[in-house]
Amino acid sequence: MEYITAGAAGTRRVCALLAAGLLLPAGAGAASYTAATALEEITVTARKREEGLQSAPISISAFTGEGLDYRGVTKIDSIANFTPNLVFQNNPGDGGSSASAAIYIRGIGQSDFIPTVEPGVGLYVDGVYIARSVGSVLDLIDVERVEVLRGPQGTLFGRNTIGGAISITTKKPDEEFGARIDVTTGSADRIDVRGSLNVPVTDTFFVKAAAATFNRDGYVRHTADGRRLGDDDTLTGRLAARWLATDSIEVNWSIDSTRDRENGAPMVNVAQFATTDPAYPSTFMALNSVLVTGDPFSCAAPPNLTNPACYNSQYVNAGTNENRGTGRHFSDLDLIGTSLAIDWTLADLTIKSITAYRDIDSQFARDVDESPVQIGHVWDDLQQHQFSQELQVLGSAFANRLDWILGGYYLEEKADNANELEFLVADFLSGGRTDNEAWAVFGQATWSIFDALKLTLGIRYTDEQKKFTPDQRITAVNVPAFIFPFPVGTPLLPSDTVPISVSEWTPMANLSWQITDDIMTYVSYSEGFKSGGYTQRIFPPEASVPTFKPEFVKVYEAGFKLSGFDRRLRFNGAVFHTKYDDLQIAITNLTRVGPFIENAAKATVTGFELEASAAPGDGWLLEGGAGYLDPEYKELDTGATEVTLDSKFARISRWTLNSAASKEVPLGEMGMVVPRLDWSYRSSFYNNALNSPQIRQAGYHLLNASILWRDVNDRYNLVLGATNLTDERYMVTGYSQPNFGNFEALFAREREWYLTLRYKY
Repeated sequence: MEYITAGAAGTRRVCALLAAGLLLPAGAGAASYTAATALEEITVTARKREEGLQSAPISISAFTGEGLDYRGVTKIDSIANFTPNLVFQNNPGDGGSSASAAIYIRGIGQSDFIPTVEPGVGLYVDGVYIARSVGSVLDLIDVERVEVLRGPQGTLFGRNTIGGAISITTKKPDEEFGARIDVTTGSADRIDVRGSLNVPVTDTFFVKAAAATFNRDGYVRHTADGRRLGDDDTLTGRLAARWLATDSIEVNWSIDSTRDRENGAPMVNVAQFATTDPAYPSTFMALNSVLVTGDPFSCAAPPNLTNPACYNSQYVNAGTNENRGTGRHFSDLDLIGTSLAIDWTLADLTIKSITAYRDIDSQFARDVDESPVQIGHVWDDLQQHQFSQELQVLGSAFANRLDWILGGYYLEEKADNANELEFLVADFLSGGRTDNEAWAVFGQATWSIFDALKLTLGIRYTDEQKKFTPDQRITAVNVPAFIFPFPVGTPLLPSDTVPISVSEWTPMANLSWQITDDIMTYVSYSEGFKSGGYTQRIFPPEASVPTFKPEFVKVYEAGFKLSGFDRRLRFNGAVFHTKYDDLQIAITNLTRVGPFIENAAKATVTGFELEASAAPGDGWLLEGGAGYLDPEYKELDTGATEVTLDSKFARISRWTLNSAASKEVPLGEMGMVVPRLDWSYRSSFYNNALNSPQIRQAGYHLLNASILWRDVNDRYNLVLGATNLTDERYMVTGYSQPNFGNFEALFAREREWYLTLRYKY
């Protein structure tokens, strides 16, 4: 193999730069993971047109499917380890789904899965918006690339891209016969198999099938039945067809399906609330003592840690991987989606249609108190389906000095969420039916004022009609009426349908200057909004359905993109300031069982991202990045009882850092080995708006390593790797509920190894 080599002085400067700590989390966008081609340009479609990563005047990280394989990534949430200012949590929250995502970009996002609340970051697969966070922790098979777009994408993308967007593009079928299979084994009886087959049926019609199964034991023991929580039992597949109908018309169709059957979220009880006496962290816990023992002081002063009926610190498992809950604990998901994309290219015009349908059938449950005492058990049945249609018209004018796009978008979504809650005092049915309908028209144009100076203007008009019909009532009473005065059948919310209408304009402006062939700068202004909605989990009963309004951001950004040393160095950066109005905050207190979402604050978020990659020669590939966030509350409403002006944003770290290094070592006829080391750091963060120290995660480092062997034809690959080498124990997410009396955490897996054999034909 021929290697790209830099001059000695250039190499020293690059290495000095990296060694000084400016080499930042991996992800500046290597197109192919060899030293000879590592810094080839990635083609991205963040602005609905194909353009080079270094030519797009926006803050974007892009990763090829090959690059994700190189890192051992099989689920989309892992990209947060090497993407600045991105949080991608597997977040069971109030329900217990093992496939529910909480995604934040630049401090903006949403953690709840319920259909009455919208995500703050848009997730797209082949241009199709994924409306629900359940099912969003996607398994990656046959992926062409992943793009992370920071900041509001209010012009070209669909609903609720106030924080940014994650766009996944799958590989299209093509004219060459090809096959691939990966088999992975490792810790916790891991067996993963991924395969794909591309078949050119005719000269103009191609078919591709991809399928995978992911299997791994859990790591938290459910003491009631001995099962392991946090396991993986997934079967997923995708079938795609591509038809070149004419020289100007291309048709792409796909269908994908996923089936998860897992034991449930690996939550553990890490602490308990304390009020006037540590034995009584909540009203439920004190009431449990009265009902079980007949004596309100039998579990207190000092706390009785031997009586199993006393719900107190004897059930805290902060240092162990144990869940002592006795309620139902499982997570099932069936997901299916199909899309049809038609591209029609005329002389100076391209027309694109994307039609899609997706369906979720999911049930999940968990024991929230995580003890043999019945304080709180929850169960959810979530049924959702969505239909979307998007039409884009792209063109050029004035001798290609003007590039423009016009489009229209329509989304119809229906969801039913039956939520059963079994509490110490009573059982409830929560949830209801949600109907969402949204349409939008949008346009964007880029004018080349000079060859090096370009102005882009865009605007989108969005209209949304939302309806929520509650189905909520008391289904059982477990205590005497003098303790719980509401009889069976009492509605928690009126069953009337409550509509919400939202219509908003979201503009953007961008000015970019290509100073030289290797240096580009830009400034931009953009706006975005996230839809309003409804508070769904209710107790005590409310006379009307609580609603909340949309939240809004205005973002000012400046950035640069630099390539150097004959494109062996890439260094990109952006600085931004976000003004946040009508911020939606989940307020939890002792007067309510569930969190109420309120437009409770104004805030700002200021920060920056830096990303770099370098191929200094002799087979080396160096990558890295840094992200910094400084969120601040500026004004608070009276309803924001949990938040002060000094509070920190939930789930947001001030610093995200990482770097990576790999080196190709040729072995002649034996092929090549490539050792790789990945490091990442995330500074401390709180998991709730209250900033509870019990579920605060301190700053932590992660270290992953692998060694790849490939034969001379790159047909056989063998990868031996390890994750979390230092065996760091850190929270992926945390959760609190004052009325249940405890704090829960989902910790990441401990140190694990894996071995992958890959064959490509």
